[in-house]
Amino acid sequence: MASQPQSGPAVRFDHCWGCLVENVFVAGAQNAFWVYAGFHIHFHDVFVTQAVSNGYAFTFSGDTSGKNCNADIGNCTTRLDVVDLTDFHVDEALSGHVVPGGCIHVTGFVATVWVRNGTCNQTHIAVKTDCPRELSHDIGTCPQFIDLYRLESEINAAGDPGDSACILALDIVHFHASAYQCYGYGPPDNLMVFRDANDSGSAHVELDNPYIANARHDCIIDSVLDFKLSGGDVIGCGTEGTTHAGARHAGLHISARPSSHVSKGATIVNGTNFCTGYKEKAETSMVGVRIDEGIDYASIQNNIFRGCIKGVIMPPTRNTTNIVTGNTPE
Repeated sequence: MASQPQSGPAVRFDHCWGCLVENVFVAGAQNAFWVYAGFHIHFHDVFVTQAVSNGYAFTFSGDTSGKNCNADIGNCTTRLDVVDLTDFHVDEALSGHVVPGGCIHVTGFVATVWVRNGTCNQTHIAVKTDCPRELSHDIGTCPQFIDLYRLESEINAAGDPGDSACILALDIVHFHASAYQCYGYGPPDNLMVFRDANDSGSAHVELDNPYIANARHDCIIDSVLDFKLSGGDVIGCGTEGTTHAGARHAGLHISARPSSHVSKGATIVNGTNFCTGYKEKAETSMVGVRIDEGIDYASIQNNIFRGCIKGVIMPPTRNTTNIVTGNTPE
């Protein structure tokens, strides 16, 4: 498996309408399933084991090279729309001398992806979204709507802590995750990174009741337009024990978007447990929330900062449009 991996997928669908994959087991493939373009593709009860770092269990892709794409992207023949991945398990075959492979990759013109009731066990990345610039500069032809429900991710960052993560979401329109369990083994530098790489101003992220634990630096980096975190636990961040770039590691780092002339939208953090979560432990080396310069319209309310060095760190020139109130302790 590790000595002579193949580069192509074990199973590939091109321009399929209504393909169904059920009760399938794939072992030792660098890439297991690849879906390019098409409509209404359904996976359920699928088990995958992999071995190599640059492969994925599932790749969903589309682009704007097909008929009607320039005139009417709604009828673009190379768009992928409606993928349903349900009741699946991905388990990395760790050999000790290779970086574990990835779980799910959504790239290019992919309109809707539903992921439910699955595990990404010991992968170096669980979910990655991106939109190659050579395909399109239009956010309307990048990953559109990604919805995750009850996904369990255990990340093995062996050999690649900088690029390992539960979620690496670039160039997205709307990303929603509910009851997501994300744990860093190794651990990685960050567990979730949301970044509007194309700087389009269209990225919206919502996290509901996640469990996010164990990162060397910041657990979550938010530099998209609108971001909302509700409930859950963000604990054990900053395990490296030192500051990064002169600032304390945080559970949530609210960062300015790439272009300084485009203001960030709204950030809402409500009802989340930070730092030591539900257990009484010694003080950790992390802060709860870090807000960078240039951030407007952040609302950090009704959270628990237990065992944090500090609950919220803000720049000295605090903008009055940011509200921090009702947290315990303040």
